[in-house]
Amino acid sequence: MLDRRIFSGLLFFCVYSIQILGSEDFSENSLKATRFTSEQSISIDGDLDEEVWNDINLGNSKKFIQRVPENGAKSNYRSSVKVIYDDFAIYVAAKLYDPNPSDIPVEMGERDNRGLNSDYFGVFFDTYAKGQNAFGFQVTSANVQADVYYTQSGDDTNWDAVWSSAVKITDEGWQIEMKIPYSALRFPENEIQNWNINFMRRIRETNEESYWNFVDNSVSGFVNQFGKLEGLRNIKPPVRLQLYPFIGYVGVVEPNGRMSNQMSFGMDLKYGLSDAFTLDMSLIPDFSQVQSDNVVLNLSPFEVKYDENRPFFTEGIELFDKNGLFYSRRIGQSSGEIAGEYSDLDSTAIFPGDPSLINSLKISGRTKGGLGIGFLNAVTNKTEMTVINTETGEQRNVTVDPYTNFNVMVVDQNLKNNSNFSIINTNVTRGEGGRDANVTGTEIRLRDKKNKFQFYGFGALSNVWENNESGERVLDQGFSYRLSASKISGNLRYGVDRSVESDNYDINDLGFLRAPNDFNHSAFIGYEKFNRFGIFNRAEAYVSASYNMLYEPRVFTRASVNTSIWAQTTNFWSFGWNASYRPVDENDYFEPRVQGRFFNKPENFNTGINISSDRRKRFSFRVNAGFWTLPERDQFDNWVSISPNFRVSNSLSLNYDLSYLKVRNEHGFVDLESTNDNVNIYFGSRDRTEVTNTVFARYTFNPKMFFTIRARHYLSNANYEEFFELGDDGNMDETEFGNISENSASEYNVNFNSFNVDFVYSWQFAPGSFLTFSWKDAAIDQTNIVQSSYRDNLEGILDSGHTNNFSLRLTYFLDYLSIRKAFNKS
Repeated sequence: MLDRRIFSGLLFFCVYSIQILGSEDFSENSLKATRFTSEQSISIDGDLDEEVWNDINLGNSKKFIQRVPENGAKSNYRSSVKVIYDDFAIYVAAKLYDPNPSDIPVEMGERDNRGLNSDYFGVFFDTYAKGQNAFGFQVTSANVQADVYYTQSGDDTNWDAVWSSAVKITDEGWQIEMKIPYSALRFPENEIQNWNINFMRRIRETNEESYWNFVDNSVSGFVNQFGKLEGLRNIKPPVRLQLYPFIGYVGVVEPNGRMSNQMSFGMDLKYGLSDAFTLDMSLIPDFSQVQSDNVVLNLSPFEVKYDENRPFFTEGIELFDKNGLFYSRRIGQSSGEIAGEYSDLDSTAIFPGDPSLINSLKISGRTKGGLGIGFLNAVTNKTEMTVINTETGEQRNVTVDPYTNFNVMVVDQNLKNNSNFSIINTNVTRGEGGRDANVTGTEIRLRDKKNKFQFYGFGALSNVWENNESGERVLDQGFSYRLSASKISGNLRYGVDRSVESDNYDINDLGFLRAPNDFNHSAFIGYEKFNRFGIFNRAEAYVSASYNMLYEPRVFTRASVNTSIWAQTTNFWSFGWNASYRPVDENDYFEPRVQGRFFNKPENFNTGINISSDRRKRFSFRVNAGFWTLPERDQFDNWVSISPNFRVSNSLSLNYDLSYLKVRNEHGFVDLESTNDNVNIYFGSRDRTEVTNTVFARYTFNPKMFFTIRARHYLSNANYEEFFELGDDGNMDETEFGNISENSASEYNVNFNSFNVDFVYSWQFAPGSFLTFSWKDAAIDQTNIVQSSYRDNLEGILDSGHTNNFSLRLTYFLDYLSIRKAFNKS
């Protein structure tokens, strides 16, 4: 009851805060935009030879202010920028002076790649002047575009817009010309526009990142440090109707040689419901070209969280991202609960794959008052398995996943001082009496005027309805909350945190939570140095401590002390060290897989280092290595990962990742044995080896055409040496379970291999229009015979059955405004 009262009080405090907090400007520098008439045509070619650009010259240039490597220092080179506009678009031109223009790097790459060996220029628009959200448009010295949407949660590179750019390297440096249609932005319908703006320049030669309006690295936030754009008058938000119809072909070759193919037709739609809100729809979506998952062997009691790679669920999702309440991979993921009821019958079953997505839509935007609203809905198809009676041959269909509706609603209000308050609701409704779920959460972030201190609060209530064994509908409720206070800016930073999850808190129908039932307190303190000292550009050091218990029963689980140090030298090498110490025995209530039982882990310690070389060089690398030790049980783990990168030319780059993990004498869960009055839990001591090899190559023909190929082989095995029975005291007792005779292997051993190849060719043949081809090769093999030789494992997975997927897709971009202008001209 106390925790529920805390949550209710937090909700009241959050709502009350809206009434007392408003908004404010963060601008310092100002720039005036100039209107030009439609008679003055502009060709986006990078020449800047039109009359409207005449005053873009050295006399009107200035030195931006560095954010890195010397926070607050003036840029080494001068820059000149200008903004003009007409009734349809805003135009940006920049001259970036450089005494050695022939040395400006021009590596090419795919769109939205911000890690290329090139110089960069960017312009950022905060069209509501709230200091929290912005549209960013960046271009490299090779004219590779990147568009980014900035929020308090970070930057979203999955947001895409259609705009034009051109660059040219001259005797004075390099220059940029950009045309950004108003349809790529969201802004209020006001006669006089009040926008905030900033410009960024990155000089690869010196690894300098500088801004027109200083973005202080010691101050939390990015958009809240913009300047002001003046002079925008009498522009109107356009009709934003954009269609992306596509036609595709998918061919599949299965391991048995069986071939199948199909044509696919569909369309993505974006429609501006108002000046601020956009409707995104995906009709008959096709995700055949999505990158393969990095599949792993999971021996833990927790679910593996995989990345979301489906475009509809990666773009414009930042508003829905609240404390794990929305995990889009749940949409189209089979629950499999109904099918599990038939697993022990005297029959065989043909299982379907994951349910297909029928349609999905989302509405999102933010009003001029700073109120953000998000709505997402998706419907997945029904799937059935075929159950065949092995004696009579009789077949019947059993529902695995009924028709399911997924829904998310979010309201997020910007507040004064870069603060915000939000409410989110997620809902999953399944047909045919399936499991239903509803979660409601609230979040508040309050900051002081100087953006130095922050109070954060979060609370959520979960509700799950299921049928019990007698068929009655039963409601299970849970809750969670988190409170923290911290200093988030300046050199010295610190904070305290309390988070609580009740034992029946369940958000996993549409969210992600590895395990509930946690009662945690933590604190941290750190110091960051943002300016050069000695041989370092920057350095930071942090210490933290945490104390964890179960929420119910309120018993101790673990305590830890952690520390980390990171520094970058003046030659742009980075070095880091971290360590974690758990000084007292911990009680793991999840590894046994039985409620109320725990597994005792004695005192343990781990430490690691990481090194990263100067990425400006043609050859660079990253190394990460460390060990974990539990002396009382003679467990010693060590790991190393090496990632060399080689830039063969401005068009071709090669990357390789090798990671190796060796676990010795680890004790973990093996099996359960149920008796009338008890459950016997068996553990085993095992040695594990994990090796991952990933090779990646990218070749770019020009900024609009490239191909990439990625190959990954993952090997993981576990070899059991001895078995134990878990006692009620959390310790392990001797047992005859699973005894291993000399020179024989345990049936619980596992040898797992996964192999994937992803090849993608992409050609942007017109603005927003793409021709893409992908080939995916996948194979998985698992046995209980451990192969110690890496070569044998690789040869085995290459010789096993592979599934090959070939996909060709043509997507064409149709814009209502462009079509209307073309008809008007004709």
